[in-house]
Amino acid sequence: MRLILAASIANLPFGTIYAFSVFLKSMEAMLSLTRTEMGIVFGLSTVMFATGMNIAPVLYKRLSTGAILVITSITGAAGLALASQAQGFGALLLGYGILFGLAGGVAFTTAQQFVNLVPTKRRGLVNGYVVSLYPLGAMIGAPLLGWSVAQMGLRQTLMNLAVVVLSVV
Repeated sequence: MRLILAASIANLPFGTIYAFSVFLKSMEAMLSLTRTEMGIVFGLSTVMFATGMNIAPVLYKRLSTGAILVITSITGAAGLALASQAQGFGALLLGYGILFGLAGGVAFTTAQQFVNLVPTKRRGLVNGYVVSLYPLGAMIGAPLLGWSVAQMGLRQTLMNLAVVVLSVV
């Protein structure tokens, strides 16, 4: 049960990657970006998410699960912090598109791996639950992030999300 709780805590904040549309208008206005550029940022984040999913198994052979989750939390938080301070397309692409996306993919697959190591009769149910954490993170995150952007602004919202991602360690 503790591993399922740990998987939940680690994956829910990374699931907000799919709530990206909440940031569109504010990011476009703040950085004078086009919708196409914003699409590139989100598209790269999904590609990097898939890349992270494929890198994770290599990391299992070299690092403990705890170390991987610490690294992914730090990397994801650093990416969000960089995005929060971005002054242009490049910094946003690096922070959100590459670092946050990559860390999310590694965290997702790592959580999936460690719940699969738990002896249980309901492995499919546990796997389904872990997979559902990403859309659930977006479902919970979208209204909260939207509210936060309206109340505190985009930069502070991204920094707050960075703190949440970092705190899941």
